[in-house]
Amino acid sequence: DRDELSILLDTLPTSDVRINHNPLKVFIYTIEQLEDTNTTRRTHFERDLQHFLGLTSPFDDFSSQAKSNVNKVTYPEYIDICQPEFDSLRKSLVE
Repeated sequence: DRDELSILLDTLPTSDVRINHNPLKVFIYTIEQLEDTNTTRRTHFERDLQHFLGLTSPFDDFSSQAKSNVNKVTYPEYIDICQPEFDSLRKSLVE
């Protein structure tokens, strides 16, 4: 199986591909992944996050956990990284 980065790189024009070493690691996910009803996909996500954080104990099922901080309050530093205005930042984070 090819990894996701290889698949992504194959879909980009070669002139747009640039990989820079970044000592900081970022785990990007969507809120929907926390409540995914597909058990196989959600479990895979939870294992990936556990591995990324270097945890030895697995997470409890995210979809069954009480929610906190889910109000609609926004803060000046909040951004929706999926919005087009943040394309450049998002691209930098996934390189």
